[in-house]
Amino acid sequence: MFAMTKKMSRIPFEGGIREVLAAAEKMEREGRKIVHFEIGRPDFDSPMEAKKAAAEAVLGEYVHYSPIPGLRELREEIASWESHRRGIRFDPEEQIIITCGAVEALIISFVALTDPGDEILILTPCFPAYRDQAVLACAVPVLVPVRLGQHYEIDFEALENAVTPRTKMLILNSPNNPTGAAVEGKDLDRLCDFIVRHDLIAISDECYGEFLYEGVSESILSRPAMAERTILVNALSKSFSMTGWRIGYAIAPRQYYSYLCKTHQLFTTSTCTFSQKGAIEALKSGASLTERMIADFRNRRNSVMRALDRCKGITYNRPVGAFYVFPSIEKMNVSAFEFCRFMLEEEGIALVPGDAFGLERHVRIAYTCPEKDVVEGMERFVHGCRTLSMR
Repeated sequence: MFAMTKKMSRIPFEGGIREVLAAAEKMEREGRKIVHFEIGRPDFDSPMEAKKAAAEAVLGEYVHYSPIPGLRELREEIASWESHRRGIRFDPEEQIIITCGAVEALIISFVALTDPGDEILILTPCFPAYRDQAVLACAVPVLVPVRLGQHYEIDFEALENAVTPRTKMLILNSPNNPTGAAVEGKDLDRLCDFIVRHDLIAISDECYGEFLYEGVSESILSRPAMAERTILVNALSKSFSMTGWRIGYAIAPRQYYSYLCKTHQLFTTSTCTFSQKGAIEALKSGASLTERMIADFRNRRNSVMRALDRCKGITYNRPVGAFYVFPSIEKMNVSAFEFCRFMLEEEGIALVPGDAFGLERHVRIAYTCPEKDVVEGMERFVHGCRTLSMR
């Protein structure tokens, strides 16, 4: 008989984003109208130019393996796109690997660059996959809480106290999922100093880098000495609304590149070839879609905050990026799981408990549905909070 492995026993199977989505979709099949605030998936169509290019590719010769690191033309386009944004030159031949979404870029980094028992510092709350993937890689995830605010407000004393001789890596996600907060200015300077002093590898997940509504987007790669120790993880999933295409990438320092390529080869061999052809066109001509999404998401964020301001017992920090708000429900005297269950069953809105992201008594609202649904869903949220507060 099969007995669950120790590493799988450390990974939760309930209360996560996909589990909430599955429960919400089951209720929809039974006839309920559900407003989806659980899934971080832009509701826009992918760029038409990308769809046409992929269709032409699949009808043509692009139905076989691509080179292991990806089509040369796509790597060149990514190098140009990222270099233009950052003012840093990236080598498409020796630094860029096309992966099956950002999630694969993360896991191959963990597997390739850590040994069993090595520790990975994770600023928390965080995307749940960070913890779970670290466990699968036989590394040790070390969650370091941050003080929630408009910016990350890193607790550097806690960060220093978390370092041990086994500490190998740190993950930064800015703008952040689930809070919408960003790291910038002096905090980013101090974080880079910390990484260099402790000789760590930095993983910078910048999948929400385009979605910044206030302030200036700052990458860890903009700081001295970080290019030689930072793996940049990004994808077309969010910025071009191409979640199902599974096109992500890692940009790695040259000394890590061959290890990531080999691990990528052992995981997937190569990324879908005709999806890569579509991605080339998205990067060339999809900027107008990104701009339109940013404008719409800013309006939706404001709608969510206006509704939250009407909810007694709910506090939240103003998000500056991504497409999430992460309110505290601590004053509601229910757990996040109970709160989300009530909202789904009684109000027909799907939310994710903050426990999934490493912080109790919070819930994540993903405003990734049309504006009219956001407004309707938040009216239900306000009503649900009033009902709970009278219990």
